[in-house]
Amino acid sequence: MTLVFELLGSLAELSEWLRMGFAAWRYLLSPAYRRRIHDGWRLDGWFDIALDILYALAGLAFTLLPALLIIGLFVLRSEYE
Repeated sequence: MTLVFELLGSLAELSEWLRMGFAAWRYLLSPAYRRRIHDGWRLDGWFDIALDILYALAGLAFTLLPALLIIGLFVLRSEYE
């Protein structure tokens, strides 16, 4: 039973990373969302803003990592052929 809870916890953590990654893309691509985030930042301190930015950058890296790994594999494969 503990294994089931560990798997569910891992899935919840993965979904949180995906949510952060897609929120970061939404921030980059949607001016209305960006304005809403900036309005929320007016009420926050600098530390919360810095954490939001750090999490967004980590989320972007997390969403880009699979694509970069696949591209890297194709490049390495083509070098050895």
